[in-house]
Amino acid sequence: MDGFFNAAITSSSNLLAEYQEDLEDSIDQTDGYNEDEESLLEKSESLAANARASLAVLYQQRIKMVELISQLAGLGS
Repeated sequence: MDGFFNAAITSSSNLLAEYQEDLEDSIDQTDGYNEDEESLLEKSESLAANARASLAVLYQQRIKMVELISQLAGLGS
């Protein structure tokens, strides 16, 4: 069971590290834009889309973890 928890923690840590890198890359890419020319609506839509995508990834990860726990417990198919 310790191995599972270590693997889950490592996997989650790697996911968060990749997420942080993606965020930093996105921030670097937007530094070249003139913020006065970009509308508030476009910014809001972009942030909302990024938030939905992030939540979808986290949701899928949780589902996979539950499936893995079920399989390890002999409850899965």
